[in-house]
Amino acid sequence: MILYIHGFKSSSNSRKGQILKGHFKNVLSPTLPIFPLETVDFLDDIIAKNKISLIIGSSLGGFYGLYCLKNYKIPTILINPSLKPWQTLKNKVGKHTKFSNNETFEWTKEHNKELKAIHDKNTDKKVSQELLNLFISTDDELLDHSNIEKQFPDVKIKYYNNSGHVFTRFEEVIPFIKDYLGKF
Repeated sequence: MILYIHGFKSSSNSRKGQILKGHFKNVLSPTLPIFPLETVDFLDDIIAKNKISLIIGSSLGGFYGLYCLKNYKIPTILINPSLKPWQTLKNKVGKHTKFSNNETFEWTKEHNKELKAIHDKNTDKKVSQELLNLFISTDDELLDHSNIEKQFPDVKIKYYNNSGHVFTRFEEVIPFIKDYLGKF
């Protein structure tokens, strides 16, 4: 079972989630709660109730994917992960509309505080770098990944040009995912 964790303003109908469902039989791609503390409880519950063999997280979903890796040691792929979302989402306080269903929601300072609290609570937990793979756009217009190799010196990192923050070249990752799943 693959668990796909979408990013900010996305939902279960995300493009990457749909691509995964088109290539794999067992994909969970839930719409996450807005509040970060609710989201980690929600993910904890999904992992407790399902045999998850791979986690894929994109952008803010990458932050949550890293949380899951630290807590459950499940092989994880992160795509343009937001590793300090309490900082990158600081200027996103206000009303937003989800990409896939036009549902509106409010992002608050409290949400950012919750993200920081999740990070701080899990800081001492080690990242199993042998279980982590990173796919990074060199032209990500929203996140700076220039120090990612210092943060994860033993992780396999694959860089892509011309794919932006939304990672338009996600289809190219599918063969890697199929191969990677075969190792577990």
